[in-house]
Amino acid sequence: MMVRKIGVVIAGAALVLTAACGGGGGDRPSTSDIAKALKDKGGSQLGLTGDSSDAINCIAKVLEGSKISDSGIKALIKGDSGYKPSKTDEAQVAVLTPKIEACAK
Repeated sequence: MMVRKIGVVIAGAALVLTAACGGGGGDRPSTSDIAKALKDKGGSQLGLTGDSSDAINCIAKVLEGSKISDSGIKALIKGDSGYKPSKTDEAQVAVLTPKIEACAK
């Protein structure tokens, strides 16, 4: 169980920190946009098993409500691996780790 939670946290952080978006600012993606992107990537890639909809929706809410920049959240949606996160975004992933972990329970 703990390995699965750690996998979710690592995968969620990796999605945010390694995905890219073309531009800066603009409208922040909604919780449903984030959830769709996570679902499209597949729950198994996030370390989730079975019906992962509740966990993915929870992770999407955590990410949307976070202090991660709009460009960081857009990076998640776009999935382009050239994104370079700010130090603030990197720090926010650490802050979100327990919240994302709780989503996997």
